[in-house]
Amino acid sequence: MLIRLKRKWKTEQSTIGQYAIEGTNIKGYMLERPGPDTLEPGLRKRVPEGTYQLCWHIGEAFQNVLKLYNSEVPKERAILIHIGNYPRDTDGCLLPGLTRETDVVWNSGTAMKRIRDHVKSIGFEGGGGPQNNARIRGGASIVIENCFEPSEG
Repeated sequence: MLIRLKRKWKTEQSTIGQYAIEGTNIKGYMLERPGPDTLEPGLRKRVPEGTYQLCWHIGEAFQNVLKLYNSEVPKERAILIHIGNYPRDTDGCLLPGLTRETDVVWNSGTAMKRIRDHVKSIGFEGGGGPQNNARIRGGASIVIENCFEPSEG
């Protein structure tokens, strides 16, 4: 499974991009914290563009969501794809939505359900059910690319 996220709009409060899961009709927008991109945790900024592996996450605050990681951003950072609408709803995670406005995505619950249902339809390695850090059958990744449009106004 491959998710492509193209970051297109940025303000002082947020970053919003368009995403699509290849080979499906699942698409929408993702809201993140504002830039600049950073590897340093705790700054409430977006992660750097690049390729990240995805695994299942079941934590205290968020359950049954995706976690992204790579050699520079470890699983322990818990950068997740979870429900939320506004920049205040994330410390560095990605918030999916079906529509967008400046600094907000809407219908996040529906967008997250579509992503979650797709992952569950693929299944998990080893044939088990969703467990924390479970790998998605066949592998899963997200490619994040900065493709910002010129600022309006």
